[in-house]
Parts: sequence; structure tokens; C-alpha cells
Amino acid sequence: MAEIFKNLEKGFKEVFGFFKSNEEAGQEEKKMHSSSGQEFKSKTPREYRANDVKRLRRTLKCSQSSFAKLLNISIKTVQSWESGRRVPSQAALRLLQIFDDPRMRSLMFSPKKTFSKNP
Repeated sequence: MAEIFKNLEKGFKEVFGFFKSNEEAGQEEKKMHSSSGQEFKSKTPREYRANDVKRLRRTLKCSQSSFAKLLNISIKTVQSWESGRRVPSQAALRLLQIFDDPRMRSLMFSPKKTFSKNP
């Protein structure tokens, strides 16, 4: 059980490190409000142009179809981003930014450990 918590702690530290490094990247900061009215600050994700989207998809070794499934969007959306006809929304930009970070990719795509219910 202690090993599970150590792995979780390590994962959280890596995720927090990812977000901290993005704060230092000079991204524009926006003040936002939660549904309860609490104010918080959020950095805008970086811009992704057509060639950036295509580069990321190729880095992930995905077809347009599998990339669309990974992002839960249509293949036509991927095609329109890569051709420059459309640009990703703010939510999509955040996902692209996460997938573009090598540390996050290593967490998401590394071989998974499985834990049995019965030791």
C-alpha cells in the first residue's frame, strides 16, 4: 500500500513541476472565477499553429484518426487545424500543451503498473 502512495506522490510532484515551469514561461495571466465566485489566476496556453499541431501528432506517432480519438475530437477538426483553416480552442490548446510536454508524455504513455486487489 505504501508503494502506491509513493507512486502517487511522485506523479503529483511531476504534474506540479509541469505547471510551475509553465508559469515561468511568461504566459499571460488571467483572473477567473469559479462557479462559487472564488477568484483564481490562470495562465493562457501557448499558441499552436498548423505546423505545431502536425509536429505534435507526429511526435506522438499518431495518425490523424488516432490523434482525434486521443483528444476526443473529430478527424475533420484535426485536419482543419493542420491545414490552418481553424485554430484550436483554449481548452484544446491546454490539452495540446499537456501532450507536448515530454514529462507529461512519459507519465501518460509509460508502461503501466497494475495492482491486484488481493496481495
